[in-house]
Amino acid sequence: MLKSVIQSCTDYLFNFVWIPSHINIFENELVDTAAKSALLNDNVTDVNILNMSNIYEKINNYILNKWQTLYDEKLANHSYKQVENKVSFKSKYNCNQRKELVTISRLRLGYSKVNNTLFKWKQHPTGKCNYCDCIEDIEHFLINCLKSPITKEIKKLLYKK
Repeated sequence: MLKSVIQSCTDYLFNFVWIPSHINIFENELVDTAAKSALLNDNVTDVNILNMSNIYEKINNYILNKWQTLYDEKLANHSYKQVENKVSFKSKYNCNQRKELVTISRLRLGYSKVNNTLFKWKQHPTGKCNYCDCIEDIEHFLINCLKSPITKEIKKLLYKK
């Protein structure tokens, strides 16, 4: 087959050179010896051949496991971990408007202009809720504050019958 390919390419000159790639490289020699010995073994019972999708799946699982371990060990983003405790490659929210994506991402990560975040940025005196004097984070602002009209409105929308 190689000969017919070479003969069909009359505009090119081919020069084949033998390159001794395994000579005096210990690791290559070791692998070469192992491969040759495997060819002589008649007792091969299980050949596990992976196709590309299996390889990608194994790589993705490895990455996800590493990422999950790092995510679990990290102390930051505790409010986000309450919402999403498992990492994944899936897109959480799809939208074409950058402003909406930024807002959703900030809410999910706990970075928004609620009083506790403003306090950390030295732009609020206490970081506490204006209605009930509790620490105002995203969860408190949207769900837990019993006195906030915003929380009451959200609960009405969520629990509409």
